[in-house]
Amino acid sequence: MLTNALAAAHGFWLVGRRERIAQLAGVWRDTLLLERRSPTVGQSA
Repeated sequence: MLTNALAAAHGFWLVGRRERIAQLAGVWRDTLLLERRSPTVGQSA
């Protein structure tokens, strides 16, 4: 899937997928939940 490849190229990974959650122009669409963690969160200043 192109969307997954593009997201992975920018440091995101797939957390979940919801199938047939939205309808657009009469076609059921899936939605993806993506996540990217920041390397700076949780570090002391």
